[in-house]
Amino acid sequence: MSQPFPSDQDTSQSTNQASRLWTAAPRAALFISADHAALLAAAVAQAWLMVFLALGVEAPAHRNPALESLGLPLSLLASAGAALGLAGFAVALHDVLDRRHDRVVATSDKVRPVASGQVAPRAAAAAGIYALLGGLLAAGFLGPASLRVALAVAAGILFYNFAGRFIPSIAVLLPALLHALAMGVPNPKAAFLWPLVLTFTHVAVAQWWIWRRGRGIQGKPGIHLPAVGMGWGFWCLLLLFIADRRSNLASSTASAIVGPTGGALVGPSVALAVFVIVALRLPQGSARSLRPLANAWLVLYAGLWLLACNQMLGVLAMAPLLIVAAAAAALNRRTQSPL
Repeated sequence: MSQPFPSDQDTSQSTNQASRLWTAAPRAALFISADHAALLAAAVAQAWLMVFLALGVEAPAHRNPALESLGLPLSLLASAGAALGLAGFAVALHDVLDRRHDRVVATSDKVRPVASGQVAPRAAAAAGIYALLGGLLAAGFLGPASLRVALAVAAGILFYNFAGRFIPSIAVLLPALLHALAMGVPNPKAAFLWPLVLTFTHVAVAQWWIWRRGRGIQGKPGIHLPAVGMGWGFWCLLLLFIADRRSNLASSTASAIVGPTGGALVGPSVALAVFVIVALRLPQGSARSLRPLANAWLVLYAGLWLLACNQMLGVLAMAPLLIVAAAAAALNRRTQSPL
């Protein structure tokens, strides 16, 4: 005969399971953070880039008032919290959903804790939820507009992991768009949007390379390059159109898209060209080696933007992040073999 109410033993077991899940989630977060250190460093670097540009370069009309109210230290703290929360959510969700695929990859047990059994899927999922809630809370300190952008990024992460990553063109462009959109969290009113255009281009190139050489040998459908090119062109033009509408430098599009420092485009553009050359020289099937390298390059872009804009405090802030990202990329390359 079934009992209408749970017994004391059942209640105790449920409590113990909840307690284990609560305590396992921080351990899962530590494992995931170590695995994706380059991504987390890149997320913080991109957020801090927009904070330094907002307070040091943007006109008052294109500056998030919350940043001025918080001041630089608290703005950096809040933007880093939002960036880490969204990136941690993306990492945890992807690793949980992709764990079965990772188990069949020869070297995945060295770098993917969920697939290797070091972290239970439910614990990793809980860590991802905690990260998302913390990221949204941090974004809330940056103002309602920042919170709305963060919610849009979280929705995009969900769509990508459950549907978008199975459609080749979307799998290339959506992560690039989410990276650019996440950069808008600290300062949704930004008018100098060239950093977003370059980040979007960089991530799209990296994603295309990963699908072309990494996923292609696993029976995934090929990428329709013209569709990717048209999508890339559309979003870049949209970003530049927004920059033109927001800019108070001049009425001409040419003046608006150059931004407050005309020479700021040189260094990051050269770095992008170098990345393309490096990516093309990597061997077939080395997709896992490219991911952390591409993320480390995002930190480099942030430093170059700030250097060109004469934001030396920002350049110094990028130095430890670049060291972390470069070390993670080098370690990943040593422990990985071709797929």
